[in-house]
Amino acid sequence: MSGSSPEARLGLAVDLMEEALRHAGSAEAVAALLRQAISEARDLLLLLPIDPLFDSAGPTPMILDTAVVRAMGGVLGLLATLLQRGGLTTVEEFGKMLDIYAVVTAENYVDEGLIVGCWGGIVGQISQQRHEDTAH
Repeated sequence: MSGSSPEARLGLAVDLMEEALRHAGSAEAVAALLRQAISEARDLLLLLPIDPLFDSAGPTPMILDTAVVRAMGGVLGLLATLLQRGGLTTVEEFGKMLDIYAVVTAENYVDEGLIVGCWGGIVGQISQQRHEDTAH
């Protein structure tokens, strides 16, 4: 869907998150839907310089500093790696928990939910890269 408009991609991401909430009994279905939603929304968030995500007709104006969002995502990836080394959780599970927290948070705080969702996507990418690196 990368050729679609930003509004359509963001709408799809929200639809996927809502669908994930309806599948709350199936962790695998929720994880798959959240990963797809984050994938759709992440690129939009990271490509914005410092611009409003929503215009005045949207729920709230949100200003994103992509450097801060990316830096914090990297820090969370490092934290997840350390937690995995300590045997407390895996990087993948940490990313999934961020994804779930993002959906719950976005119900009341859209801005924060989108940012946390972006972080979940970054941690998910780190987890995927770790799996690919160990497979080779």
